[in-house]
Amino acid sequence: MIDQKIGKIKVRRGTDSQRVLIPFEEGEVIYSVDKKRIFVGDNTTLGGVPICNKNYIVDSLGFPPILPNDVLAGDIIHVKSDSKTYIVNANQNTFELLLISDAGQSNNLKVQIQDLYIKLKPLTGCLTPPPPPPLPPSKLIWVTQPSDNNVNIGDTITFTASASGNGNISYVWQRVDTLTINTPNIYKNSITIKSVNISDIATYYCVASNLVDSITSKNVILDV
Repeated sequence: MIDQKIGKIKVRRGTDSQRVLIPFEEGEVIYSVDKKRIFVGDNTTLGGVPICNKNYIVDSLGFPPILPNDVLAGDIIHVKSDSKTYIVNANQNTFELLLISDAGQSNNLKVQIQDLYIKLKPLTGCLTPPPPPPLPPSKLIWVTQPSDNNVNIGDTITFTASASGNGNISYVWQRVDTLTINTPNIYKNSITIKSVNISDIATYYCVASNLVDSITSKNVILDV
């Protein structure tokens, strides 16, 4: 059943020489009347990005090679005369053929397919599986908590805390008396106080947070 309320999709039409001069808006559809291909704009690529590629099987390309008139980057060409398969690559204003399979190297079909996969993988994203989605944020637990320290005046002291859980974890160090800590790196899981003096004597703690949880470390005392 056809929904009569759906209107026509507006498509830019023109020759290929006109298409390649314009970086079309993202999502804009372009039809090349001479290439007979559909492209979609991405705000950057001149002429848009082809939404499909063609596969060609030809008897011979000749020498120098003569490519099909409507060939574009990403197209696959198999040449029957020498059982070789190429992918078309755009190199500035010219096309070049990149060999991706040579059946003459092996009569074993499995070996040919493996060779094709290895050579195609760096040239196109279609053979690379997408990365797994990140795990959703989870509850946090302390892996490492800070400990009490006794130092001499002028010494350097480091407090460290580390939490575990899914999602980005942020840290902030605080003093129980809410005074400013004598170090600029209070937003890391480890802080270092240099040249300890009397004003640094205090009780400290760390708060770790992600999007779903917040945990507070035990209180630790810095004494001299």
